Amino acid sequence: ANTVVNRYYGGVKGNLPFVDYSVEAGYQTSDDLALFLQMEEPEGNVRKRFDILYDTVSIVNINGSLATRVIDGLTVSASVNQNFFSTTVQEKAWHLPATTVNAAVEYLTLRDMLRLKAELFIENGVPYLNEDAKADNLNGLFDISLGADFFFSKNFGAFIQVNNLANNKRERWEDYPTFGINVLVGASARF
Repeated sequence: ANTVVNRYYGGVKGNLPFVDYSVEAGYQTSDDLALFLQMEEPEGNVRKRFDILYDTVSIVNINGSLATRVIDGLTVSASVNQNFFSTTVQEKAWHLPATTVNAAVEYLTLRDMLRLKAELFIENGVPYLNEDAKADNLNGLFDISLGADFFFSKNFGAFIQVNNLANNKRERWEDYPTFGINVLVGASARF
């Protein structure tokens, strides 16, 4: 089924000498919005699969963001998004997050050859049906990540990204935990 969305929103976006900002509020109806619940586990199957349930859902949304350059090369930004779901048939908006918060600090130095960054991601635990067939919430996300990019020349560089320093074992999907601390190292090219 295709989801049909009608969205009405308004907001303010602009910049002041020290900060860029945006604030938006909206209302939308989503006909045939896909929601996800785990199926009964077949005998001998290690992982559960999800049923897709379609429902008409009304969503009130509020979001905002701020970004500022503290000093030359140092940028701080943050955003918040809040959804209020109202389902027609289902008890909850299964496996859909309602609250998301992101924050970042980025520092560009050495004639823009080195970029250091720190990021924070927070998201509420999503609703699901527990083993007793009662509505519950999975654990939330609290993720702190650090990274660095260094360009040896205009086109070639290297990067390192250390994710989930809090070692959060969040389940975004029931019975599918995320990785703990993980590191990504590589080379990059831009043309």
